[in-house]
Amino acid sequence: MSSIASSNCRPCDAGRNYRFCRLFEDAGYNARLDASAARPRDADLYVYSPGEDFLVEVKSGDKPTGIAAISELAGRLTRTAPFVIGVLISRSRFTKGGA
Repeated sequence: MSSIASSNCRPCDAGRNYRFCRLFEDAGYNARLDASAARPRDADLYVYSPGEDFLVEVKSGDKPTGIAAISELAGRLTRTAPFVIGVLISRSRFTKGGA
C-alpha cells in the first residue's frame, strides 16, 4: 500500500475521486488528480505505469451515466497521445443501450 506522503492523491484536493486515485495506486499504478492531459478540459484522473496510460472519468451523480459521458470522454481522448486509453467509471449505473 502506498503512503500518503509519497502519493499524488491528496484527500483535500480530490474530494470524491481520492478513493479511486488511491485504488489505482494500491494496484501499482501512478495516479494523478490533476489530469490535464486532455486540455482544455480536464479529466478526473490520469493513471499510468510503464506502457500503460489511462484517462479516467468518474461520474458520481445519482442519475445513470449515458452516451453523453462516453462522447465527452472520447472527445477528450482526441486531445491526448494515441496510446492513452479512456476509462469511464459510474458510481450509480449506466443507461441501457447507452441512451
